[in-house]
Amino acid sequence: MTHQAELFKPLINKKSRFFRLLRSLFDLQFITIYIDIKKHLSPLTKEQDLIDIGCGTMPYSDILSEVKSYSGIEHRKHASLFNDTHNAQCKNLSTSILTVDSPPWPIETSKYDISLCTEVLEHVYDLKNFLLEIKRITRPQGLLFFTIPFATREHFIPNDYWRLTRYGIEKLFTESGYRNIKIYPRGNALTVIFYKISNFIFLSCLSKKILATVFGILFLPLGLFFHILSLLSLPFQIGNDCLGYTVFCQKPDQIQTDSQ
Repeated sequence: MTHQAELFKPLINKKSRFFRLLRSLFDLQFITIYIDIKKHLSPLTKEQDLIDIGCGTMPYSDILSEVKSYSGIEHRKHASLFNDTHNAQCKNLSTSILTVDSPPWPIETSKYDISLCTEVLEHVYDLKNFLLEIKRITRPQGLLFFTIPFATREHFIPNDYWRLTRYGIEKLFTESGYRNIKIYPRGNALTVIFYKISNFIFLSCLSKKILATVFGILFLPLGLFFHILSLLSLPFQIGNDCLGYTVFCQKPDQIQTDSQ
């Protein structure tokens, strides 16, 4: 089976900072995740030990600078994609990165107060064991913060396996022993429509096919218009569609964990 080439690959080295900036302005998935982390997670991280699971380039570390410690783990197969000078974007934040294989990981049990996992679960084939391992390394009553895409293109091809509904998320997390599970949609049906149109035009500009590139350039103003509409639509609750989900949950205390 042949796989379609991916147009947007990780922008990972220092020379790509300008392009990463552009992407952060036009990648609606990134924008909505950044907003949720800054609004909901950042105020809770002061003097906490945090681990960023599937950390990549640690793109949200600049808004989590009040943590006591910031650790990251990345799969050994993918770690080479990311420049090891990326460490936190916040210059005052000291970080450490561990490269791992599939669970179990060489991390002590109940080590971290907060576990952060953004846009990773769709790339994990064995979700149940992955979630159990994250729960293991999180302290009892610790906070876990996930983002999971829904209406988004295939990426990191061919390692892109799932698009979970909120009901699938709730069932999976409950069966994995998580508690106080709260699931929030990012965006709405209109956001998805506007996002798909603008994203198609933006990606056309990057195509290797001349006609597609010409099309993208000609319709770029329209793409920018729909991108603005997608941003303006974010606060509203319309329809049953969304860009993805933000999930808050907790690891039970030790008594609850032992009784499972």
